[in-house]
Amino acid sequence: MLRPPFPGHRRYSITHRAVQRLRELVPRRDDEDDETLRDRLDAALTTAENDGKAVRTLDAMLGEPQTLIPVTDFGDTLYAIIKEETVVTVLPQGHGEEILQRGLAMEQRVAAGQPG
Repeated sequence: MLRPPFPGHRRYSITHRAVQRLRELVPRRDDEDDETLRDRLDAALTTAENDGKAVRTLDAMLGEPQTLIPVTDFGDTLYAIIKEETVVTVLPQGHGEEILQRGLAMEQRVAAGQPG
């Protein structure tokens, strides 16, 4: 993992969509503004990545590289989808695991020389 360029700088860029999904999935965050939630999510992702929980795979729909990281810091397990160092969305556990399995299956097909 790359270190942030200076203390206090986020590791990931986090889209507005990801913050809104986080708010939907984890109610009772009205006291935290979007920037605070971005900071908390970035810290949780960095910890999970340092703990070896990040899984790199292919997006099953687009064939693009992506990283899925499970996050447990907000109560329920959520999955963040990251593309090009940008958190594009946050998903509930079941949906995140489904995306992960489809991505891994696509990666295996591509490695075997089969069409995606």
